[in-house]
Amino acid sequence: MKNLSTILASVSLALNAAFGVGAYVVYEKAKEILGDPKSFVTEVVKEQLKAKAEAKVQATIDEKKAEAKEALKSKLPIPKLNTGKFQLPF
Repeated sequence: MKNLSTILASVSLALNAAFGVGAYVVYEKAKEILGDPKSFVTEVVKEQLKAKAEAKVQATIDEKKAEAKEALKSKLPIPKLNTGKFQLPF
């Protein structure tokens, strides 16, 4: 029983340490943002504009692919399938 309580205490200590480190990282990031909010907002806006431009380019690429597929479909000959009764030669 003593070993079980030691194991549980160690697990609890490890979890508390992990939460403490996470809280410290968030604190440092918040301190950095509050120290110079203009640069943070500028970075966020740049990332959003970049993502929007990439989405627009991807939409154009998808549209061109769809057009190419439609053009290819219209140019491909449709084979005439033998839909009659299948007969064996013997």
